[in-house]
Amino acid sequence: QILLLASLIVMSPKLLLLDEPISRLDPEATEQFLVTLKRLHEQLGLTIIIAEHKTCSTIPLSDMVIVMDKGKVVSAGSPEETAPVLNKLLPPLESEKALQDMSKKKEATSEAANNANKSDSTLLVSVKDLYFRYSLKSPDVINNLTADFERGCFYSIFGCNAAGKTTFLNLLSGLLKPQEGKIRFADKKPRISYMPQNVELLFSEETVERELAGAGLKKEALPEYTKILDPKRSPFDLSGGEKQLLALALISAKDPDLILLDEPTRGLDNNLALIMAKELNRFTENGKTVIMSTHDIRFAAFASHKCSIMSMGRLTGFKDCDDFFSGNKLYSL
Repeated sequence: QILLLASLIVMSPKLLLLDEPISRLDPEATEQFLVTLKRLHEQLGLTIIIAEHKTCSTIPLSDMVIVMDKGKVVSAGSPEETAPVLNKLLPPLESEKALQDMSKKKEATSEAANNANKSDSTLLVSVKDLYFRYSLKSPDVINNLTADFERGCFYSIFGCNAAGKTTFLNLLSGLLKPQEGKIRFADKKPRISYMPQNVELLFSEETVERELAGAGLKKEALPEYTKILDPKRSPFDLSGGEKQLLALALISAKDPDLILLDEPTRGLDNNLALIMAKELNRFTENGKTVIMSTHDIRFAAFASHKCSIMSMGRLTGFKDCDDFFSGNKLYSL
């Protein structure tokens, strides 16, 4: 992102238009990027317009906030003036109702886990002493990684850009093979679904309707959230958030035992993020395991059960969300 920004600045623009520039950045990279934007604005006098869902990061830097809905500007003014409209249109995940709804789902999942026999029967996949590198002379991307993942649990993995999170998901999915170590599944043939960062890789049909039908989803069995999507529209023409929801429907169509998600909240506003959180927790209530790579701290704290950091190709160990965020300086709420 910094390289792309530099390539724009050398053309001496008067106006910068940025479409979700921090959606895939870790917290440190996000701060560096926004500090750079602030300096460009102050020192070069650039006008900067950002379309972004991470409003808690960008609004404090803004002179004006423009709120849009259905193609129209519904509010424009200072951050203080537009806050009521923005919060009503896109209530934060931490709103009272959203927290109550998610609390019930988490409690149901926790109760089921507590009632289960804490034996190998609860374990879905075990990873031991895993190593992977992309070429013989390159450094290890995954380095002696060991972790266990239980059924009915939602795991979030944080880490700086290029920490190895995507590589790890590719290893779990079977798209990559480790040079050393073992990935053992409790089930002989577990059903695994993977949502990559670029969800367009999952699309192959001309319309949303045909895409859903091709995945084996009949009209009467479509998830409720797919009603948001225009069935006659090309999946490639959907908004970023709509593409994520379509991808979620496609990967869940085969009733997978393990769901792997690589930055699934990219492009989601708070309303769509709430839909995804509820749907992912519905999977865990039914005994499915969800493993998500993300930079979205608020979504992970809201939706997942356990969190860990990937650093130098290893996981630091999973902790319950409350313990993880209360004892972490970089990934804090």
